Amino acid sequence: GDWSSDVCSSDLYGGLTYSPYTQLARIAAEEAGQQVNMVWLTEAQKAEQAKSGENLTGKYPMLKTDEGCVNESVAIAKYFTFGHPTLNGTNANEMAACDQWIQW
Repeated sequence: GDWSSDVCSSDLYGGLTYSPYTQLARIAAEEAGQQVNMVWLTEAQKAEQAKSGENLTGKYPMLKTDEGCVNESVAIAKYFTFGHPTLNGTNANEMAACDQWIQW
């Protein structure tokens, strides 16, 4: 469609390929038509991110953008779908249904 996002280039960091949290973030990006570079980290790389202060929570997934980092899968999903014409709902009930789906 005509929808274009202002989402900047981004790297999505994950620790485990089967993590439902990482998969939620990846699916949201895909459904929103966003380009994301998936980066799978080893335990040593995760420790380095924590030591450097890059990942403030130490949790994954973590989205690194030109504007900073976003932690927590639901926040990342909402980042990717921001402004999308159908993925966030058009009224309070639809928005709640979208949030409910994401949390499930």
